[in-house]
Amino acid sequence: MAKRTSIRFAPTLTAIIVMLVLLFGCSLPSLYDLWDDLRISELEISPSFIALEANQSAVFSAVGGKAPYLFELESGAGTLNSLNEYQVLYDAPAIATEAFVRVRDTSARSAVARVFVALTIKQLRIVPSSVSLLPDTTVTFTYQGGSPPYAFSMVSGSGAVDSASGVYTAPVFDTDDVVCVMDASGQSSEAL
Repeated sequence: MAKRTSIRFAPTLTAIIVMLVLLFGCSLPSLYDLWDDLRISELEISPSFIALEANQSAVFSAVGGKAPYLFELESGAGTLNSLNEYQVLYDAPAIATEAFVRVRDTSARSAVARVFVALTIKQLRIVPSSVSLLPDTTVTFTYQGGSPPYAFSMVSGSGAVDSASGVYTAPVFDTDDVVCVMDASGQSSEAL
């Protein structure tokens, strides 16, 4: 007849917890806090960069981390007004400046957003605004005006455009494609 072996989990688990408490000198609730801190995602601020005209406003949001959050104007001009636990409203001053908005969480994590304030932001235009290409050839789109950074994207069609360089590659068949450039202030311009 085979001998039965029973495993006792409760005494083993209790012994492990007692050893951790004695070893690290912490209580069971602080072990739970430690576990929570390990599971918390990185703290981010959104948007991380924005360009505004003087006297405009923008909303910044805390993403991830551990609430509650503290928003502060780290440097530069402007004012911050709390909207809720996760968001703050930045009001740009009437002057051109560069500002930095920092968010901190209760786990000592922080993230910073950069704000570029210009007196005026010129109208964004994509160049060229219209082009005809042979299949499987390229053209480089550029921009005028707007405020950096810029990103290119396909609005429609089968071609491909590099989001950073603006290099567009036509597909191997005839098609009507639309390419777009967008700047940090939210302006966009399209080319056919």
